[in-house]
Amino acid sequence: MATREELNAARLFVEKANRLLKSTFLKEAAVNMGWTLSGKKDEAVRIEHRGPRWENVEAFVLTFRFFIQDNESISIRNMAKVFSSDLATPGERRRFYEIRESLNKYLDGSSMFKEGARTASRREVMDVFIYGGMSHAKPKKKEKFDAWMRHVLLGPMTTTEFTTILSTVLSAIENIQRICVTLLYRYA
Repeated sequence: MATREELNAARLFVEKANRLLKSTFLKEAAVNMGWTLSGKKDEAVRIEHRGPRWENVEAFVLTFRFFIQDNESISIRNMAKVFSSDLATPGERRRFYEIRESLNKYLDGSSMFKEGARTASRREVMDVFIYGGMSHAKPKKKEKFDAWMRHVLLGPMTTTEFTTILSTVLSAIENIQRICVTLLYRYA
């Protein structure tokens, strides 16, 4: 039998996912995201980030953190409790774990940025932005974030990579949300 805690987690997951899916960040990311490289002879090369405005990214991340911080009942890791319970059918359970595994594989994959001989993972890029530049200032992550942002090419490129990562994680959140809606419908 499903517990109140599991049902509440599924409801909150749907609620917070809806907030992200209606965000200005998402609307702006859908229009024109990327970076532009330009320059003229005898001038420095310029690179500019195109995409969501920074304040919209910050607003998005405020809610987004519910899905990645394990102190939240609806973090993707903690949602395994919901999908491991009798609340979920075997098919829903399997689909959740497929989504989670695919997301982890994506996040642990290589970003486009090398640091010396090492390539930063997408998870690292996400963590540096969120925990070094936006919502916290963990010293090592803050130092790395500041170094990236000072760099004429790396700043805009990592910002674009970060917004792409957020959009990809949101796709996984949306897929999990659909499963949660089905679960909740059964128990309504």
